[in-house]
Amino acid sequence: MTDNQSIAGIETRPGISIPYKTIFEQFEAAAQRAPANAFLCYPATASRDYYPEGLQQSYGDAYAIVMDLADRYRAAGYGIGHRIALVAGNRPEHFWHLFALNSLGACVVTLNQDYLPHEMAYGISFPDCAAVLTAPPWLSKVQDVVSAFDHPIPVIDISALPNPLLVIKSRALLDLHAGVEAADGRWGVRLWGRNVTNTYYWTSAVQNQDVNIRFAGRPATYGVSVSAKF
Repeated sequence: MTDNQSIAGIETRPGISIPYKTIFEQFEAAAQRAPANAFLCYPATASRDYYPEGLQQSYGDAYAIVMDLADRYRAAGYGIGHRIALVAGNRPEHFWHLFALNSLGACVVTLNQDYLPHEMAYGISFPDCAAVLTAPPWLSKVQDVVSAFDHPIPVIDISALPNPLLVIKSRALLDLHAGVEAADGRWGVRLWGRNVTNTYYWTSAVQNQDVNIRFAGRPATYGVSVSAKF
């Protein structure tokens, strides 16, 4: 090429570089660079059927949700070659699932929630989507559309998925102890350490409106215990 250069299949002007190949890569870079910065901001709107009290979510919290969703999709077998329809309007789930699937190489087919049934059917069937992600108030509409297919595909209610920021994940903690004591048991000295690998974990998590509150477990702790009998 003389006038243009090609980077990852994208035509660009000379001297302009594209550092990221996917939208997920750009999102991930921003989340790692400034995790505390605001990513999603929804002002309080009483008439909205999701987060009527408003929501402000940081890049770091959104990244945690996206990575958890990516793990779920990967475990379910979704990845390169799959096309997934997404009918989520402007809900935050739209962005979480878009980035999660993009990170796996799946193609996300975003559809207008106001499509008429025959338009929705075409938007799902023509690209041969493997599943449809949606949420109320469009869930029943999408289910009715898909039920008329010769081979119905899964319709997933993304609003019913657990909030990864509140899920207490399984963990393994390593505690160690060693000691000596007198042969007659009259005294003893014991060295101990709890969570010696300093694993970060949560003991509980709650949500108060748009604020997620997580209570961290005890970090690595060491001590000496002395006992004596008189």
